[in-house]
Amino acid sequence: MRKRKKWILWTLLLALCLGGCSSGTKVEESKVESGATEGETDPSQEETDPAGDFLEENVPKEEPKLLSLMTENKMDSVWEEGGQIVSTNYRKVWLEDREQGAVVGAGEFPELAEALRERNEKEEQAAKTFLEETNIQVQERMEMDENWQGEYTQEQDLWVIRADTSVLSILESEYAYTGGAHGFFAYSGVNLDSKTGQQLKLNEAVKDTGRLLEILTQRLPEKYPDVEFFGDWKKTIQEELEKELLTWTVGYGGMTFYFNPYELAPYAAGVQAITIPYKEEPELFSEKICQTPRSWATSIHPFLEYDLGQNNTSDTIEVGGEMDEYSTYTQFWISVNGAKKTMKDKWFYRYTPYLIHSEDLDGELLMVEEVSDNDFSTIFVYELNEEKSGFGEPWSFPDTGFYTYFEEWDEDTYIYGKEVFTNPSRFRLDTRINLLGTYSGTKWYSLHPSEKKNGYLFAEQDWYDVLHFDHFLTLLIPLEMEIPGTGEMWEFPAGTKLWIVRTDGEYVEFATEDGRNCRVYVEQNEWPLRIRGVEEKDTTEIFDDMRYAG
Repeated sequence: MRKRKKWILWTLLLALCLGGCSSGTKVEESKVESGATEGETDPSQEETDPAGDFLEENVPKEEPKLLSLMTENKMDSVWEEGGQIVSTNYRKVWLEDREQGAVVGAGEFPELAEALRERNEKEEQAAKTFLEETNIQVQERMEMDENWQGEYTQEQDLWVIRADTSVLSILESEYAYTGGAHGFFAYSGVNLDSKTGQQLKLNEAVKDTGRLLEILTQRLPEKYPDVEFFGDWKKTIQEELEKELLTWTVGYGGMTFYFNPYELAPYAAGVQAITIPYKEEPELFSEKICQTPRSWATSIHPFLEYDLGQNNTSDTIEVGGEMDEYSTYTQFWISVNGAKKTMKDKWFYRYTPYLIHSEDLDGELLMVEEVSDNDFSTIFVYELNEEKSGFGEPWSFPDTGFYTYFEEWDEDTYIYGKEVFTNPSRFRLDTRINLLGTYSGTKWYSLHPSEKKNGYLFAEQDWYDVLHFDHFLTLLIPLEMEIPGTGEMWEFPAGTKLWIVRTDGEYVEFATEDGRNCRVYVEQNEWPLRIRGVEEKDTTEIFDDMRYAG
């Protein structure tokens, strides 16, 4: 019974994620090792139409630009006296409004923006339904068994694999546990035509599905020699090709195909995945997906393969960590083609890794954000060498992380929004500032070879923009402050409310309620801090409601 339910769940997950796809080029029964007989047709020998259903207007005429994306992570839960009993975790993704340089946003692609909005609404409703219905089930179980303790959960995650003006490709995962020996998980692919917002059909990416079948059935047992595949696994792939039910994503260097537990092999075998590089099979893929930007950043996922050094080989990159009993990472490791490096004495709660390719740099970079107590983040930059067998010591940027759009929480809910790192030529990082309080300062960066000594990070500006200061400081005494750009000093009376908008680490610039800007310079030689020109008082005697982390 449990196995049947898992099969149903898997089928529903695939149907929900891929249900918008229609049938493409029909794949006839292949002469495969699982019992094909004389007279059956080998798909690899069938005549194919290279043009297929490709629309000329959908083929890019120039280098695609990168998309500007934001994600929102929301965790909801229900608590009883014994602890948490039901929880959900889901992710939204949307186009940012920003349109600058090589990056475009929602204004240029309204259809794609609308498609993502509809996806987000469905994810939100699904999480809400699970929370409500599962809570009822748990309450009923607790009434029947007052000693029962446990937690039912549904967790969703996503990785932006590719985001440009040709294709937006997202790998999603879903895990659910509602009792039984173990939970169930499955991957799905969301592949959208950036111009139309429509689900990309497989035959819009692959010109020869017969050849695709041949590659998958050949490489799966080669890559997973210890997996005991079901007897009809090859026929299963055939049928999924016919019905457009394969799970796949479109990367910058190749396409990846995923097979979930119970699909081709038992649950214990986990997920199987095959990446086919564009350069390895140039006749297999459409021009639409093969034409990619010169520079890009993509989420690292253990099932994906990459071409480091652009020498037509497939390379594996894996990142991970080891947790203690408190769900805290104490070690972090990176593996490149099996060569593993472990960083010990760590202490963080979550991490986000990105692979960066830029023709302006000598090779690829790995950028990892680690998040610890009080949401303190550290950025690490690793240089992947040309031999692709290792990496050097990382550059470290303490108190720095990817741009946070917003953050909210209460007893049962935690929400945070982050900018997706897609463009190494221009991106934002947040740095923790401790001047007249603790807050995040945002700065624009690019990756540039002249800044190799600094982890290739080139700051485009000398100051930090303070975008999320959430309260006013109030003057306790009259204070003379500089008017930026004029050199003039104005006196502001006690009671003036000040909103921090900018700092360079020495000055702090405020906006007042009536729209004026003013600046003070902070002496940081000793604690408590003092304002330049006001030696007789420290900052606690000048400003009310300064809030420091910890």
